[in-house]
Amino acid sequence: MPEQLSTVILMDDEEDDETDTNLLKPPVSSFIPSPPERFAKLDLMPPPTETSTVASKALQKEFKSLVKLQTNDVLPFYIDPGTDS
Repeated sequence: MPEQLSTVILMDDEEDDETDTNLLKPPVSSFIPSPPERFAKLDLMPPPTETSTVASKALQKEFKSLVKLQTNDVLPFYIDPGTDS
C-alpha cells in the first residue's frame, strides 16, 4: 500500500510581481459574434416530425444550463437566448 502524503500549506511571502498580477486578473473573453448576414448561409436542421413532452423538457433543461454557462464565459461559442431557432 502506498505511503500517505502529508498536507503541505504553501505561503507566498514574496512581494507581488508580474506573475501574481497575471494570476489575479480575470481572463479576457476573446469571443466576437459573427455578423447576422452569416446566419443565412447556415444549414439548419429540419424541425422534428415527432415530439414528446419529456424530450422537450430535457432539451429546455440543457438549453438553460448552456445559457447559464455562457454567462460565466465558459463556452467557446455563443447562444442567443432570445431566439426560437
